[in-house]
Amino acid sequence: MDNNSELGKTFAHLVATELKGAITARGFTVAQVCEQIGTYPTTFSRYFAGKRSMTLDTFYAVCAVIGIEPAEIADRATKRMETETPATYSTKDTYVRDYTEAARSRKTE
Repeated sequence: MDNNSELGKTFAHLVATELKGAITARGFTVAQVCEQIGTYPTTFSRYFAGKRSMTLDTFYAVCAVIGIEPAEIADRATKRMETETPATYSTKDTYVRDYTEAARSRKTE
């Protein structure tokens, strides 16, 4: 697996981790959010465990339900990438840059 692919998986896991924290901090349960967006809690367990990557559509839907801007979650995950993997991470990494830019360009409704 190449470095960008591995970084992409790490970033996706960090996004899911930050999103899980935001769900709890905003007074929701994962089950409540899953019910509102039409998915299963087991799917989210896979996201949080880093076994599956969340689609952008799901990411934005969750953000809309809990009332947080996607860019805030992506920025938090980016900061964690910078501190937790500084030797291998750069904001020039394509996957992370594209995911963060997509989150910044699309607002929750």
